[in-house]
Amino acid sequence: ATEPTEVRIVYDAAALYIGVTAYDSDPNGWLGYQRRRDEFLAADDRFQWTIDTFLDGRTGYFFEMNPSGLMADALLGVNGNNRQWDGIWNARTRHTTFGWVIEIQIPFRTLNFNPDNDTWGINFQRTVRRKSEDSLWMGWARNQGLQRMANAGRVSGISNVSQGHGLDIKPYGLLVGDAAPARGQNNFIRDQNAGIDFFY
Repeated sequence: ATEPTEVRIVYDAAALYIGVTAYDSDPNGWLGYQRRRDEFLAADDRFQWTIDTFLDGRTGYFFEMNPSGLMADALLGVNGNNRQWDGIWNARTRHTTFGWVIEIQIPFRTLNFNPDNDTWGINFQRTVRRKSEDSLWMGWARNQGLQRMANAGRVSGISNVSQGHGLDIKPYGLLVGDAAPARGQNNFIRDQNAGIDFFY
């Protein structure tokens, strides 16, 4: 890799935390156009990771982010990826003088896993788009790759964690303003909405 990447993983009883430092010799050269959840990142820098919580080499979870804070996720299975799945996780990006960083929190209630197994499969990939460069931690051979969980690395020592009750409650608020002078709509049309999402 021409641009180094460091990943650190810690956990507590409630969540897995991942810290990513994406060093860049041109800290302002990153590309990050997309911001909508689950968009594909065909033209952006990105950091992707996969987690195989059952260590079966066939299934898992896929996550990715770009420097603008886009969050995308999917379920990995033997029949392909399910990008309709939206896990409950939080992450933030920040630009620095040496590149960009990501702080990620994945609550254990988002993931299915065997609490008696303390080792999970995990893998990481970084894309530096202006260089057309993909850097992969494990499984870099042509017939392997990020989503081939049989070639993933290992993170071990995950113990005394619980999925909880699997219930998450999130309040939300939405305010929209829209104007289209080219269509003769000069005044702003405003709309607002609020509510609560329950995830089980």
